[in-house]
Amino acid sequence: MLGVIFGFTSMLSLVNFGLINIFKLYPIIQKILVFTGSAFLVYLAYRISFSKSSNQKEKLEPVKFIETFLFQFLNPKGVIVAIIAVSTYIESGDNFFTYSFWLLTSAFFFAIFSILFWTLIGKFMRKFATNEKFIKWFNYVMSALLLGCIATFYY
Repeated sequence: MLGVIFGFTSMLSLVNFGLINIFKLYPIIQKILVFTGSAFLVYLAYRISFSKSSNQKEKLEPVKFIETFLFQFLNPKGVIVAIIAVSTYIESGDNFFTYSFWLLTSAFFFAIFSILFWTLIGKFMRKFATNEKFIKWFNYVMSALLLGCIATFYY
């Protein structure tokens, strides 16, 4: 959980203090990221929608801090959210550091809230995940929600 919280906040800081300047100089890079990220998310929605559940009872190792931390930099949804947040809410000029402080602080607390929420929902949903029909419909709903999120990138 800490890897997600600190990874997303670190990525947002990197975008805020460095990459956003590159995006201002070369806006085509941002557009390329949005389109390639969207294509990846459509593919991900397809894979989720048509995935099969596994009957194998494997003992999985928990994900390590560094793995979840680094995953935030590879997560297209997180990268796109960081780019949109910085380009929307941060002004260059006299208030740059004030706006940056509030954006990063807000993102940190929302990351804590969202990962706790998803962890609790995951714990609750685990008892339903044994029903094949439930898993199938859950995957369809998650795919549709993911596709809905993609639509918001363009409006």
